Amino acid sequence: MINPELVQQAQAVSIVDYLASRGIEPVKAVGKELVYFSPLREEKNPSFFVNPTKNKFHDHTNEDHKGNVFRLVQLLEQCNFPQAVAKLLEFDGEPVKEYAHLFLSATETKAQLKQQTIITPLRNPVLLNYVRERGIPHSMATKYLQEVMTTRNDRSYFTVGFANDSGGFAIRNKYFKGCEGASDITTFDLPGRKTVLVFEGCFDFLSAMVYRQLQAPNLPVVVLNSTSNRKKAVEYLKQFEEVKCFLDRDKPGMDCFRLMLERDGLPVKDCSTLYEGFKDFNEFLMKVAQNND
Repeated sequence: MINPELVQQAQAVSIVDYLASRGIEPVKAVGKELVYFSPLREEKNPSFFVNPTKNKFHDHTNEDHKGNVFRLVQLLEQCNFPQAVAKLLEFDGEPVKEYAHLFLSATETKAQLKQQTIITPLRNPVLLNYVRERGIPHSMATKYLQEVMTTRNDRSYFTVGFANDSGGFAIRNKYFKGCEGASDITTFDLPGRKTVLVFEGCFDFLSAMVYRQLQAPNLPVVVLNSTSNRKKAVEYLKQFEEVKCFLDRDKPGMDCFRLMLERDGLPVKDCSTLYEGFKDFNEFLMKVAQNND
């Protein structure tokens, strides 16, 4: 009989980490689960789901192919249960470095999971795919965006993060938009210039860079990260003779521009006419890219 403590130790190995060690990566996230192309056969549409929290898998094209990490190892390596335990004990239990930023280790305790934020370089394939769908190339995404993993109440959330001037992050993914830490503006300062560019969000700023084929701003930039941060930008903006605004063409964006003009007395210019007919610069960029394909 196998020592129960050894079985428990082997069972603590994360399925995600185990798959990553074999070079098997998720292609997307659906709710609380990660979706893979099945490692058990060839397929055109991904149908292999892993729940990192429960450490369970389910291959939806074969109802017999589901269960815990022992079952997965037995299927992948064609071995019996004792052999699966032995193979998992040989696995060092640490997340593979190349993918460690993707998920918390299955061995983390609940106490550790209650409040935790981890900031890493952007490598998560699900997030990179999300950014790519927004028209932002990999080189620019990894230069200006970070990966933010936030764990609250035993649940982990993965978002792209755009650093602000107070050390916080504007965070978002396909389903969520918010802030981690202090909410603030983000500035890119170029001393001695008379003109500054103002964007509402990070994807508008990055879209402008892509559209203008720039790798770095050629004028000072303020990204509000939210129209509610307008007042925080006023003092910085007062030093410029011209404030070119690329805000959203919706009510909050138009109201923000009006307040900057009438209440803050800034020398603003509405540049959103460039993407008239679209909600924002990013939506405009995606349409331009689509037309060029």
